[in-house]
Amino acid sequence: MRLFKVVVTLNLTFLVSIVCLTACGIKSELEKSPAPSSISGSAVSENATSENIFGEEDITKQDGGKTDSEDTAKGAKSKPPTIIDERGEKCTLKLDRSSIDADDVGTIPSSCWFGDVIWNQVYKNHFYYVCYEWADDGYEYILYKDRGEKLVTFRFPYYSSDDIDICIYNNRFYLVLPGVDGQHIRERIGTLNLNTGEVSMVHNVTDFEKSYPLWSRGNFNYYDSYIFYGDKIYFVGNDKNFKRSLITWNIAENFERQTVCNYDKIRKDQDSTGNLFFMNHKIYYGVQKGQEMKLYCFDLENCKKELILSFHCKKERNVSIDVQMDESYLYCEDYIIPINGGKIVNKPLQYLSGDSFVHNSKYIFYLDTKYKLHRVDKKDLQKDKVISNKKFFSVNCTENDLYLKKYDKKWFEADFYKSLMGDYAEGEKEFNYDIDDCTADEVDNEEMDLYTMDFDGTNLEKIENEE
Repeated sequence: MRLFKVVVTLNLTFLVSIVCLTACGIKSELEKSPAPSSISGSAVSENATSENIFGEEDITKQDGGKTDSEDTAKGAKSKPPTIIDERGEKCTLKLDRSSIDADDVGTIPSSCWFGDVIWNQVYKNHFYYVCYEWADDGYEYILYKDRGEKLVTFRFPYYSSDDIDICIYNNRFYLVLPGVDGQHIRERIGTLNLNTGEVSMVHNVTDFEKSYPLWSRGNFNYYDSYIFYGDKIYFVGNDKNFKRSLITWNIAENFERQTVCNYDKIRKDQDSTGNLFFMNHKIYYGVQKGQEMKLYCFDLENCKKELILSFHCKKERNVSIDVQMDESYLYCEDYIIPINGGKIVNKPLQYLSGDSFVHNSKYIFYLDTKYKLHRVDKKDLQKDKVISNKKFFSVNCTENDLYLKKYDKKWFEADFYKSLMGDYAEGEKEFNYDIDDCTADEVDNEEMDLYTMDFDGTNLEKIENEE
C-alpha cells in the first residue's frame, strides 16, 4: 500500500490541534526500567497487551492452493527471468527471488487526509485505525480494529501543530509528534501502552538529527521521513560532517545513532524523490528518464547498489519511481512486473493520491482516474473488473475485507481543493472537474467515514464504531 503525509494548514474542523509536549530525557520504553513522560489513557480490556492485539494469526489463502511464495522459492535458483516491456523488447530481471518476503518490509508512519479517521494501517491481516472525538477537557483518540472493535483510548496535551503520524511495527504502536522547544519545532517519537492507554515519549529529535523531506510535488510536501525496518528507524539526515546520509536509530539500544552511508551512494540529488521500499535488507527504488525505466536495489549489509531491471515505456517523462513488491509482482508507477518472468502490464495503479492501490494474496485493487474501484485477479492480470458504481477516495484490504472511503464531490471538485493541489491536480485533464460553488466548511465529512464491502462489490456498509 502507498502511504504519505500532507503538510498543509487547513482550517477544517476535522484536523486536530494538539499542544506542545515538554521535552525530557527519556529512556526507551523497550528498556526494563523505563522513565518516560506519559499521558494517561484507558484500555478497553484489563488484559489487553500488544501481543494479543497485534499478535500473529493464521492467514488462510483464498485459492486453497500453493502460495505464490512457494512458486517463487521453487524457481529462485533458476536462471534470471525474462521480462517483456511495452515495446515487446526482452530484458532480464536480476532479483534474488528466494529472499522475497512480503511480511519483511519497512513501514512508514503516516496520517490520513480527511474525516474523523486520522490514520489507518493493515497489520498482520487486520485493519487498524484511529479516530478522535471531543471530550470536556480536550481531544480523545481511539484505536479501533477491523469493523469498529474498540481497543484503547488515549490523549495528549494540546499541541501547536496539526500533524500526527502513526504506525504499528513489531507489535508496537508508534507515534511521531511535533512539538515546540523554544524557537524550534522538534519531532518526538512515542509509544502507546495498550494496557493503560499511556503515551510515552521515547526519543526527542534534535536539530542535528532532523530528517530531510524525501518527496515534494506541486504545492504539497509529502514527508516520508522515517522508515521502521528491522530493529531500527531509518531516515536521511546529516552525518557528523554535515553530509546528507542514510542514518539509523537503533530502537533496542536506546536510539543509538549510526550512519549507514553517504546518501549519494544510493541515489543522487536529482533522483532523490519518491519512496524507498525496504525488503530483505535491501532498499528498492526507481527512476524514469525519457522512455527508459530503471529499477535499483541497494544492499544495506554491504552498501552496494545494483541495477535489477531496465525497460522501455511508451510514455515519456522524468520522474522518480515508487516501488512495491510481493511474492508475485513488482509494482512501480503504472506497471505490474511479474517476478517470475512475462509481460509487463500497464495499469493506472498509482495515478491518484492517497491509498488508491492495495493488494492481498489473491487480488489487486485500485482506483482509476474516475475514482472507480477495480479488482484485478493476480493469477490473470487481464481479469480487471470495476466492481462498484460508487466513487471512492481510498481503499485498503486484508485477506478477508475491503475498507473504503467514499468520494465527496463537494470537496474533491471544489476550487479550494484544486488550489491546494496546485499543478498536480490542474495538470490531470482526465479528472474532468465539474466545480461546485462551495467552501471547505460545507464538505460532508460523513461521506468520508469508513465503509466495508465484499470483494465482489456487494454489501457496502458503513462501519459503526463501538462506543
